[in-house]
Amino acid sequence: MRDAAKKAGDAERMQMWAGQSAKLARTEPAGEIVRQLWDGALRILDGAAKV
Repeated sequence: MRDAAKKAGDAERMQMWAGQSAKLARTEPAGEIVRQLWDGALRILDGAAKV
């Protein structure tokens, strides 16, 4: 069924495997997303070190 849907270009019958939160994805360069994650992790670690 998936192969037939793929050949027909029918995304409605294909499992897209993106998950329910795919619509929350941002259109940004990967490097920017990694930098934001890194900065957030450093803030968390810095806060934990002060406790």
